Amino acid sequence: MPIINLNDHFSISGELDKAQLSELIKNGLTLLINVRPDNESAHQISSHEWKLLCGSLDIDYQHIPVKSGYYEDQQIALFTQLIEQQKGLVHCFCRSGTRAVHLWALSQKDQRSFQQLQNLCAAKGYDLSAIKDYF
Repeated sequence: MPIINLNDHFSISGELDKAQLSELIKNGLTLLINVRPDNESAHQISSHEWKLLCGSLDIDYQHIPVKSGYYEDQQIALFTQLIEQQKGLVHCFCRSGTRAVHLWALSQKDQRSFQQLQNLCAAKGYDLSAIKDYF
């Protein structure tokens, strides 16, 4: 899946492979956020495996498992805190990138209107209409 930059410090994608992770590291990745629950599909890399891999590469890792379409306040708060505190590049992934972009948009709702975020994300190929009620 392609890596999509939402700004200079934050990118999203669907499921990553190790080659994509290497490319992100070359570009300054400091934090990898996985919002995909374990065992969502038969062949996905587990959160534990991601944590070990990131640890071996000296990259911070956070797992915030999100069920598609259900964003809890504490998940949004943790996500927001993580990206605000990080100094380098942050990348977030799930199966398709949708939950990653939704969490990012929800983390930005105090700074931008829904329409501003919808326009930005639509230009990147993502629709935020499923989370409009959160605004």
